[in-house]
Amino acid sequence: MVCQFRTRSRGLRAYGRRQRRTADPGVGTRKDRAPLRLRSPQKHPWKALQAAFQASNRSGKAQALGDETFPFASFPNRTFHKRHEATRSLLQAWERQQQEERQQAEQRRAREQRVQQQVARCLAAYVPKGSRGPGATQRKLEELRCQERQRFAEYQAELQGIQHRVQARPFLFQQAMQANARLTVTRRFSQVLSALGLDEEQLLAKAGKGDTQGTSRKPRSHMSMGVRMEHSSQSPPRMEPTGGQPDRHSTPSLDPECRS
Repeated sequence: MVCQFRTRSRGLRAYGRRQRRTADPGVGTRKDRAPLRLRSPQKHPWKALQAAFQASNRSGKAQALGDETFPFASFPNRTFHKRHEATRSLLQAWERQQQEERQQAEQRRAREQRVQQQVARCLAAYVPKGSRGPGATQRKLEELRCQERQRFAEYQAELQGIQHRVQARPFLFQQAMQANARLTVTRRFSQVLSALGLDEEQLLAKAGKGDTQGTSRKPRSHMSMGVRMEHSSQSPPRMEPTGGQPDRHSTPSLDPECRS
């Protein structure tokens, strides 16, 4: 008898468990049942609230069905209490987050207003007294535009002057050609004077009309002297006559005193 009673009680308990599982579809075995995790309110709070609401609706429907058909499904179990506790904690966390966001937005607006007021006071302090009228900004703008036009005109004039100077100045090869031509003329003049047996310095001193011209052409004489010395070093030595009298016809002279 005792064995039969134990067997019947075990069967009733198993039947009750099966009935509770069929009445509450959200509740399964320990293997099938997923662990209940509280999601953070910062990541998808609406999804968590929606899932909790659907779970509570399913549990309510299961309880209603249990009242009509199954006697063991009418009592709330531990999972039901955990679900309600998780829903309550999620709602409270969401409310706290919304309140913190509102407070931060209010603080940000107040900070922006303070900064704007401070900037306005600084600008008002730096603005001169005579330019605080309604048309002060327009007058200042016209003044700046006039200054800009003047600077642009000065820049154009300076640019044109630079272009004229560049165009008037000869190129480098032209300068080299001119220097070579002057050097060639000076060298030829020195060669002619040396061939005639004349001293370039004496000739320039006699032909000059003042100290100014003599000093201005003095560098040229030094240059001609250097060229003449170079020419004399390169030319062969002259043969002097064997007689006692000098050879007057060897080098013609342009000096009038010699002619007389």
